[in-house]
Amino acid sequence: MKKILLILGLLFGTTAAALAFTMPRWSFFPVKVYVPEGARYETINAALNDWSTKSGGLISFKQSKSKISANIVFEVVEDADTPGSTDIHAATTYLFKVDVKLADSVGGKKLSDARFKAAALHETANALALQLIEEPGYITTKNYYDQIEQPVELQDKDIEVLEKTYKETSIKDTIIKYKESEE
Repeated sequence: MKKILLILGLLFGTTAAALAFTMPRWSFFPVKVYVPEGARYETINAALNDWSTKSGGLISFKQSKSKISANIVFEVVEDADTPGSTDIHAATTYLFKVDVKLADSVGGKKLSDARFKAAALHETANALALQLIEEPGYITTKNYYDQIEQPVELQDKDIEVLEKTYKETSIKDTIIKYKESEE
């Protein structure tokens, strides 16, 4: 029976580790962030602070004065077709650089501070490489900009998505916990 439990534990741990290691994510916090000075500086920082605060300290950000030394680089463009986009650079399992573009206006129409912050929240979710959900009504909804009503604040479900990505148990922890339970 112990052998069967050990094998099942190893299979479960291997599967969990394989899933964890196939999804690129940050391997360290705080992540250095460059936010350009300007009219939208405070709004982007408010979005970053929301993620950090509502994560209960699970994730954090540190301001960088340089784009070169930053891991996440925000850029605000004057006008675009969509409120935001994210370009992720990863080395197999870990992120090392993410470029985020946020639009001050879409199709010539200036975004309100609330809509701009919502775009910053959503693009930060992308920059954290969160596994976006199909369910509408959340910042972490996969097709966020296609929603009829786009939420403008983080909700519990958004934090659950964050925790799913960054609180996963590694195979090493699973094996150690299993061995401890055998004794």
